[in-house]
Amino acid sequence: MGTMTIRNIPDGVQEIIRFRAAKNHRSAEAEVRAILATVAAAETGQGFGDHLRSRWSNAFGDELDNLRDKTPAEGADFS
Repeated sequence: MGTMTIRNIPDGVQEIIRFRAAKNHRSAEAEVRAILATVAAAETGQGFGDHLRSRWSNAFGDELDNLRDKTPAEGADFS
């Protein structure tokens, strides 16, 4: 993973990040990572799963192509 240093963040922006981080129970650094990941996913039109699939598309094996069985477990009653 890469490392990035951001300087001269306006005080108001820094306060909002700290507030969001506290609200989401994470550090300010983790909050900024989450914001950047959300923006990057929206920009590329890909979610995290799509990113992983494209990143590992040349890997050996077919685990990513397996579809899960969606039939309910025996005895499950969702009524």
